[in-house]
Amino acid sequence: MMATLREILRYLRLNAFWRSSFRMRSIVATKRSEDQPIYISLSTTPERIAKIGPAIASLMDQAVMPDRIFLCIAKKSRKGQAYKIPGFLSGNPLVEIRWVEKDLGPATKWFYSCQTDDIEERSSIIVLDDDQVYPKQLVEHYLHCRKQFPGAAFTLLGWPVPTTGRHTDRKCVSAGKVRILGADDRIEVTESPRQVHCMQGASSYMITKGMLKPTADYFEKYKATNFADDILISGLLADSQVPVYVLPGPFRFIRLHSLRMMRAPSLYNNTNRSSDYNDQLYRLFEKSWPAV
Repeated sequence: MMATLREILRYLRLNAFWRSSFRMRSIVATKRSEDQPIYISLSTTPERIAKIGPAIASLMDQAVMPDRIFLCIAKKSRKGQAYKIPGFLSGNPLVEIRWVEKDLGPATKWFYSCQTDDIEERSSIIVLDDDQVYPKQLVEHYLHCRKQFPGAAFTLLGWPVPTTGRHTDRKCVSAGKVRILGADDRIEVTESPRQVHCMQGASSYMITKGMLKPTADYFEKYKATNFADDILISGLLADSQVPVYVLPGPFRFIRLHSLRMMRAPSLYNNTNRSSDYNDQLYRLFEKSWPAV
């Protein structure tokens, strides 16, 4: 009970006083026993970037700090809008704004970090969304996962491909001890490592940079890849025979929605609300999904 209360109080603090995180003195990362780098990668939109503060603050409030946080954004969005970088992101020693070639929709948050030449192939990349407050043990948990299952990918919420091929029929496995607020009722909280097919970006996942080398061809050839990136990257991992696991975490909530983003536009509430694009990608990779 006390642990749950602590997480809720942290959530409220980060929503109410997130600006204080950006006024901190220099941020010193907790030393790790191994030297394998670990980065966080995310993207946003012109309409949402000014509201990204609580999400970034939760990533700067970690028990074990990442090496860097990459914010991947194009000079113009797919709607032709330019980005205005808010002052609280300027000069941050941990956050690096990465201007990328093209807006690929939600896949922007992982595609370019996998393509870049300036981080090592063995680097771990935690991919997540801009509208969530993440647990304090997020990075620490993924480091534990990496030690348990070297060569695998990990997520805090995943699922096997539904036998019906319909995204709305999925049954999820969660790493948290408490079901996330507002989530689908068909979520099982796991008490042991579970292999799944698919990773949910909103809840975060971790890959190793060298696991896959995606090309922009997918985004040109298949319209669905521009709107359902979770199934796309999960399918690419399946193509590369990389297993995906959900491991039970030390936290109660795997994520909580940022209050500042409650009314912000999103793909779930608009373009991909019907899940049709997810269903198309299940079929695209139907020969690649392993038995789990």
